[in-house]
Amino acid sequence: MRRRLPVFPLSSATLATVLCGVYCSAGRDRAATEEVSHQETGVTSKPSVQAGTLYVGRSPQGIGWVLGLDVARGSGRLFSPSGPIPLCRVTSDSTGRVSFSSPELSNGTEYRFAGRVSSAGFDGVLQQVAARSGRVRQSFATSLTPLRLRPTGTVSGIYGSVSHHAQTGDLIGKELLIIDGEDGVVVLTIIYAGGPDWPRLAERAELRRDSLLVWTKYPVRQDTVDVAVIRGDTMQFGLDYSMRKEATLEGFMAQPSRYRCPN
Repeated sequence: MRRRLPVFPLSSATLATVLCGVYCSAGRDRAATEEVSHQETGVTSKPSVQAGTLYVGRSPQGIGWVLGLDVARGSGRLFSPSGPIPLCRVTSDSTGRVSFSSPELSNGTEYRFAGRVSSAGFDGVLQQVAARSGRVRQSFATSLTPLRLRPTGTVSGIYGSVSHHAQTGDLIGKELLIIDGEDGVVVLTIIYAGGPDWPRLAERAELRRDSLLVWTKYPVRQDTVDVAVIRGDTMQFGLDYSMRKEATLEGFMAQPSRYRCPN
């Protein structure tokens, strides 16, 4: 059963500093980040992606992606239900090309992204490839847009109701990753049926006073609308189903990862 994290009392305004432990402070001089020598490659480039920024994207399959990037340091992190995945060799050059990769994961694959800066953020293809052979296992076209947390928001975080089946060892239940942004609410749903499925990005989400409304499309089920009443650190769905806040977004993404970028 995967380790549950405590709720860290971090302000949402500190995301750019805390997320991954690698991001630039808000007061960093802009000129200092526009031309940096990357330690991994020894190449000097002009970052075209906002340093220390949280990005959210969707693939046509409905899969949602949340990641933080620090182009100046060539690093970042990708949200995964089992824990954050480090991103290595993050680069953005003066022509607008963006790329990054992950270390080899426990299933023998790694992520590789290549794309270009767009007016809204950046577009490209995220591939899951066999680390040894380079054979593409899955490919996801995605558009990633920057997202700023609402400074006064307290809703952002990971909420869950996941149980451990004593006989099979399976994880059963559901989690929500909720990001209360300045331009609206973003919600990812993770279904557990033995283990976590791909996070699915809601088509739409709204906060209405003390209620959260989430519209989600699923590949083999009808579209759903979930309504929850927010009571402190609990999302109450109906009379007999609730989700408790397991971690803040900052705390989850800043936790140590079992993976390491190669030297």
